[in-house]
Amino acid sequence: MRRMCTSHNLGPRVRRGLLRVGVSCLAMALGLGFGLVEWGVASSFGFLLAVPLAIGTYCVLASSFGVCFYTGMCGKRRADHGAEIVAQTAQREQLKRRGVMLTGVSCALAGLATTLFVVSL
Repeated sequence: MRRMCTSHNLGPRVRRGLLRVGVSCLAMALGLGFGLVEWGVASSFGFLLAVPLAIGTYCVLASSFGVCFYTGMCGKRRADHGAEIVAQTAQREQLKRRGVMLTGVSCALAGLATTLFVVSL
């Protein structure tokens, strides 16, 4: 039986799925941005890009780093064979911290990208 890396709480299959979702959300944000510019309402409704950008960025980063915020908060690991509980307290806390940092970075990047989009028009 294969063991997972102690610094990840997502298995390879889950990571591939998150990458697909993230790229799809980022593509949707790009399409929405082009649509807002084409319709001439980008300066008024540009803030709508923040949601798909935040979700897409989070999914791509979670896939890259192998850490999920929700799974870390639950104290679990989503491996390819199913969910398992992280027994070691120190490891569980480390995964929680990494998940919180990942969420913060995702929101900051999405906010920055949205701000740059709205300001540049």
